[in-house]
Amino acid sequence: MKITQRFGKEHTARHLFPLYAKYGLIGHNGVDIVFLNRSIYSPTDGVVVYLAPNYSDGYGAYVKIRADKHFHYFCHLDSWSDELKSGTVKKGQYLGEMGGSSLGNRFHFGAHLHYGIKPVNPDTGNGYKGYIDPESVVNLNLLDGA
Repeated sequence: MKITQRFGKEHTARHLFPLYAKYGLIGHNGVDIVFLNRSIYSPTDGVVVYLAPNYSDGYGAYVKIRADKHFHYFCHLDSWSDELKSGTVKKGQYLGEMGGSSLGNRFHFGAHLHYGIKPVNPDTGNGYKGYIDPESVVNLNLLDGA
């Protein structure tokens, strides 16, 4: 696992500020990660809220999971597991394959996972549309099945 961009304004490359501003953000609202084997695993138990096909909203194909007080977003996927259609997720469960869907592939280093976390009751005025630093909530190594 390699983190290619962390959360926040101070971790955002200057050439990406116009892209984030287009979506009303002051900086990167998640963590971008590249996995050697491309497989992504859930870092927590939760409930599947949404399985999004490839939208042009910047996230591409993504999975949204609610776990306790947070929503977890797994974005830029090539595919997701059919098991997610059951509606529940267990910690360590296979979620899908990272990919290059969305704008992220064009402005980044190729296929990667954009992982974001938003509290159920977010501070939408924080400059990141309510998203918070994922590293403050979960151990990112769990995304790699560790």
